[in-house]
Amino acid sequence: MAPRIRLVLFTIGLLLFGCGDVISAADHVPPGSAPSSGIPDPAGQTQSNEGPRGMELLQATAAAAGRQLDLRSKHLRDFVAAEHAITVRSVEAAHRQLHDRVLRGPYREGCYDVVATLEDGEYNCLTATILLKAYCDLEDIPLQVVATSRHVATMLPDGTVIEPACREWYAPNRTAASRLSILTRVFADDSAPNAQLVWTREIAAPVLSKLDAWQLIARVHFNRGIAATSRSAFPEAVEQFAIAVKLDPRFTESRQNEFATRNNWAIALSRAGEFTAAQEQLAHARSLDALSPLLHANQQHVDHRQALEFCQQRRYREALTVLEAGQRRSPDASLYARAAMAVGREWIRSSRQSGKPADASRLLHEFFDAFPELADCDREVGR
Repeated sequence: MAPRIRLVLFTIGLLLFGCGDVISAADHVPPGSAPSSGIPDPAGQTQSNEGPRGMELLQATAAAAGRQLDLRSKHLRDFVAAEHAITVRSVEAAHRQLHDRVLRGPYREGCYDVVATLEDGEYNCLTATILLKAYCDLEDIPLQVVATSRHVATMLPDGTVIEPACREWYAPNRTAASRLSILTRVFADDSAPNAQLVWTREIAAPVLSKLDAWQLIARVHFNRGIAATSRSAFPEAVEQFAIAVKLDPRFTESRQNEFATRNNWAIALSRAGEFTAAQEQLAHARSLDALSPLLHANQQHVDHRQALEFCQQRRYREALTVLEAGQRRSPDASLYARAAMAVGREWIRSSRQSGKPADASRLLHEFFDAFPELADCDREVGR
């Protein structure tokens, strides 16, 4: 099964698309890429509702990877020559030509950039699927892109699943049973009650999601977001995850990863002392999943660090303001009351040492106005 990338402090698993040439299991760690070129708008396109096809699909997926497809490049001419060499209009013929003339390099887990695949021949299931789909579009061969949360492939109209990334898929010694075995290993979900299920067409419908071109492009943005996250390039990562969700509103994995990335970004910002920016990221994360225990843990972590820094600067009122806001958000979190007691005690002690007992008395009243639940602790706080 695909490994899950773990990031700093309270993250969730990050999912990528890819599968090996041998298709035993997919390890997915994509590389970085160039800055985003903006969010395409499916509603504003003149193409079919399913999105761009053929060469336009290649251009769109290249742009999603932050690249530009040079229509005059030798690599694209090789791709077109391979398409013209298809003498029999079938997915099998397109698959063979694709591997013979374009996918010449090894399978590379991190390759989600179709331009890079055209240039050096390295590929994974995402770029192989894009290229095979483009071939079939140019030849008017019906082919459906399908996916799970971890993998993309293609399907014929009769329900037969084709693995674009498997070089030997149509090898003479490749039996139907061996193909079913491959599909079982690739698509098995480790969260399923029975991960050893035997792959059949009957179970394909509930397991696989059909993707249109926009949803396929969304997977490129998603993987690009994962790549940015692995470099701690958080602004780029959240942008790419948001684009993926805009293109495919049902893409829950991308929304979950935006949530995780914003949490990790907030932690990184708090460690750098940029607490206002950290709180902004947590607010964005809250809009995505307000009930997550991870969010609440991170919020308390950032609030605690910010209050501590304010105390070290003797900005006690601001420290209490942070804790009071946290208490309102999470009234059941005991951390805020305990921290507020410590801040109040330190503030009053500091006022007394400075020779201002009247200020200390006034501060004590202000403290209990903000945290009335601590009224029973007045003696302890006022020591």
